[in-house]
Amino acid sequence: MPSGVWEPGRSARIAAAGGADGTPALPGQETVREALRSGSACLQAAGVDSPRLDAELLLARALSIRRLDLHAHPERRLSPAERARWQAMLERRAGREPLPYITGEVEFFGLPFHVGPGVLIPRPETEVLVEAVLAHPAVTGAAVPEVLD
Repeated sequence: MPSGVWEPGRSARIAAAGGADGTPALPGQETVREALRSGSACLQAAGVDSPRLDAELLLARALSIRRLDLHAHPERRLSPAERARWQAMLERRAGREPLPYITGEVEFFGLPFHVGPGVLIPRPETEVLVEAVLAHPAVTGAAVPEVLD
């Protein structure tokens, strides 16, 4: 189970008191709710197309939790290390770096792929092309389809 994922039976008081690494909350430490609000505003000001969604995806990645856990526990406080990771990711996205390059992965055709600046990001419309090719009679009738890369 990834670090920081909400565990059944874990005290809400302990989870809200600090970061996933058990560090105590310090005065002024930001909650998930506050981080999402400020992160969304930052990305919106930078002209990012989907500021709230991108903020959620980046914060979940920075905290090593599922996106659902952000909404289940908005009172959770970020540790200083988590806050630093979050800020670094947010700055990269505000600079218009593609989200998959920041997270290091993208889903394509139901599978996760690792990506980086030297790799093209698969586009959703390419999935339609793959489906069309796989449905083509020359491919469906072949014992082993031959693909030229």
